[in-house]
Amino acid sequence: MRPMIHEDQIIRSRRRSIALEINDEGRLIIRAPFSASLSEIDAFVTSKQSWIAQKQTNAKKRSADTPHPSWEDGSLIPFLGMRIKLCYHNRNNISLTGLTGLPKVCDHPASFCINDDIQLNIPDLRLRVREFRLNYNVDHDTEVKQNMQMTQHWYKTVAAGILKDRTALYEAATGLKSRSIKITSAKRKWGSCSSKKDIIFSHQLICLSFYEIDYVIVHELTHILHMDHSSRFYEDLGKVLPDYKLREEALRKFNSILSEF
Repeated sequence: MRPMIHEDQIIRSRRRSIALEINDEGRLIIRAPFSASLSEIDAFVTSKQSWIAQKQTNAKKRSADTPHPSWEDGSLIPFLGMRIKLCYHNRNNISLTGLTGLPKVCDHPASFCINDDIQLNIPDLRLRVREFRLNYNVDHDTEVKQNMQMTQHWYKTVAAGILKDRTALYEAATGLKSRSIKITSAKRKWGSCSSKKDIIFSHQLICLSFYEIDYVIVHELTHILHMDHSSRFYEDLGKVLPDYKLREEALRKFNSILSEF
């Protein structure tokens, strides 16, 4: 049976036709003209049930492929296309153990394989309690929030080094040179390039594998030549990454990470 359409699913505008989309959570969004009646919208949605079902299945699969960490001691968090273990230790610093050298670039999209031999060690909650002079009876939500904030700070620090080094490799290979590279907590775009050749990367990129990371880097470097997405842009992008379409599709699977991390 087809689910009932709710008003908050409908976005009206001056558009001429009805269009459907499925968001990252699998929710149906209907874009309709101001003049479209509810019966017209209902009939259109009914005619697209097979398409809707397929897109919602795909969204569900993407969600299953995307890590949703609990940020608790022992939980798995994303890093360079892997799920690594978040652990407490009895030190005041944050350290990564079990990783000898960076993962090799794969020729296919990452699926966030589990590698719990690699651990991100953060200060035990009891150490943080003493340091910040909080009550020992810290509630679970506060603990999780602290863990997430500490991990995000580490992501940003590590991303600055890895993404800048990785960009330098492609600058040398292509002859394209950015004026500056900045790492931010942007939650809408993986990267951007200004007309002045300043490139910005979201620190969330560090969650993905180099298969996706390299695509974003080369994509933004190509904007130094073309500040659009014209055929010439993709022609030059393809000279560096012939499989850019596959990488772009792989990256799209993980868009929800931008808003979650």
